[in-house]
Amino acid sequence: MTENPIKRHKALQPLSRDHHHGLLLSWKIRQGFKKGIDPERMMVYVRWFWDAHLLRHFELEEKQIFPVLGNDNPMVKRALREHRHITRLFTSNYSDKGRTLVLIEEELDNHI
Repeated sequence: MTENPIKRHKALQPLSRDHHHGLLLSWKIRQGFKKGIDPERMMVYVRWFWDAHLLRHFELEEKQIFPVLGNDNPMVKRALREHRHITRLFTSNYSDKGRTLVLIEEELDNHI
């Protein structure tokens, strides 16, 4: 039995597509490791993705979606904690790029 995709309200569809692209980034990181791509090269792409897509997505969720649910909502609190952690992974200059990529892949995939 195949489940039909969840129908999203039109206003939420762009966010849903962003989630799909975030999952695709995690997949690309895994594929990069499988194919032996240099972590430094992968990190260039990952940082571009952050700047071009994910940062804007986080800001949109935090300014327009989370306030509707309220600051005391446990899911909002969790999402904000995860946003802070993921932001640090994307923006810090860790020396071990391979380990950082693994953490980004895992944390982003789990968050979404």
